[in-house]
This record gives sequence, C-alpha cells and structure tokens, in this order.
Amino acid sequence: MFFGVGALAAGLVVAIVEIAPAWQWLLFTTVSVTTLLVFRRPLVDYMRTSAATRAPVDALTSEIAVAAEDIAPQTIGQVELRGSAWSARNTGRVLVAKGQRCRIDRVDGLVLWIRAEGSEP
Repeated sequence: MFFGVGALAAGLVVAIVEIAPAWQWLLFTTVSVTTLLVFRRPLVDYMRTSAATRAPVDALTSEIAVAAEDIAPQTIGQVELRGSAWSARNTGRVLVAKGQRCRIDRVDGLVLWIRAEGSEP
C-alpha cells in the first residue's frame, strides 16, 4: 500500500512536470517511506483492535442451533447456526430430530457438541 502511494505520487508529478528518472525514484522512495512511517502504527493498532472485538468461537456455547438432519446419540450430523451449516456431535441420550432446536455445550475445533434443548447433559 505504501509503495502504491509513492508510485501514485511520482506518477502524478511526472504527469504535471517532466523530471529526470533519478528524481522520480527519489520522490517515489521519499513518499513511500514517509507514508510508511506515518501510517503504519495507526493501521496496525486499528487492525488489532478490530480483531480483539470479534467474539471467540467458544462464545457459541449455550447458543441454540437447529438440526439439519436427524442426529442419533453419540453420532455426528449437521446443524444450522447463525445461517451457517456446522458439523455437530449429539452428546445427549436422545435423538435430535431434523428441525429440532438443540443447545451447544462445547466447541471442539469446527465441531459443535450439542444436545436436544431441554434434555439432560
């Protein structure tokens, strides 16, 4: 990005005033390094702040998902959560029927550990 700003500045100056290639390189380098020194830290801070405000995947525990298929006890099936399909392991003792609501007990990688809503853990 910083090199792009330097190239754009050098290109605009050359479009207006014809200057020697050595001066073009000097202008490109100066503008690139200046923008790097001025804007790098604020951009890094902004990206760290926005990454820190995202909720971790473990925050999905206690949420409600909807079964996309029948999931027998201790087997893996598909559920929908927040508009996305997830793999889910039924840790309960009863079948989770298609369309039934289920509670998320745990997240293990990309697999949700679920049980039928209202059933015992």
